[in-house]
Amino acid sequence: LGPARAMRKLLSAVEGLFATVCQEFLGIEGETDANGRRVTTLRLELTRLPAVPPSAIPSADVRRILNFVALIPHGVLRFSPDMPGLVESSTSMGLVRLRLQHADGPHLMVHTFTRSSRDSALQQYAEECNALCELAGAQNSGRLYAFPGWTPNVNSKALAAAKTVAQRVFGKPARVYSVHAGLEAGFVVQKYPQMDAISIGPLIEAAHSAQERMLISSVGRFWELLTQTVQ
Repeated sequence: LGPARAMRKLLSAVEGLFATVCQEFLGIEGETDANGRRVTTLRLELTRLPAVPPSAIPSADVRRILNFVALIPHGVLRFSPDMPGLVESSTSMGLVRLRLQHADGPHLMVHTFTRSSRDSALQQYAEECNALCELAGAQNSGRLYAFPGWTPNVNSKALAAAKTVAQRVFGKPARVYSVHAGLEAGFVVQKYPQMDAISIGPLIEAAHSAQERMLISSVGRFWELLTQTVQ
């Protein structure tokens, strides 16, 4: 194929794959437009390089890169055996960057974000990642942003106290649940293993996103629950 025709064929394949991804994740990566139709919020950006790179990656290395990326785990690794439906461990391949012009030649960087309520699971995944990198001839730079695990404790005395106060103050049982996310309590418990900890707060929606918001009326209720629990 000539360069122009090959480029058109490549772009068509990329756009077709992107359309498939948008359709598959429309339920969680979409919004309803003014006509009541569900539309994707995902965006595909293609940037034309100002000049042709002076070097290209050999086809054998391209295949090795594609195989390496294809084998990197992405998604749920394990569900909690103690709390049905709760994701215990997961990993996200959030960033893949290929730099053709690098001091040591073409350079591929893959950044994954792994979280778990168990430190042992984080260590296990790190060892699996090391093994995969060794097979692919890659180098694992290690954990860049270590976030400790925090295993749910259903027998927590602090939790029991908060539930009692919630029942007395609000006249109904507190909603108690565990989330698959990194919380500051994990750092506290890591440093003080014998400390009993729970996480409570006002109602927040779409955390860590551009749409993050807090229900202002819930702040007062949270403050009342907190102050009466620690008394």
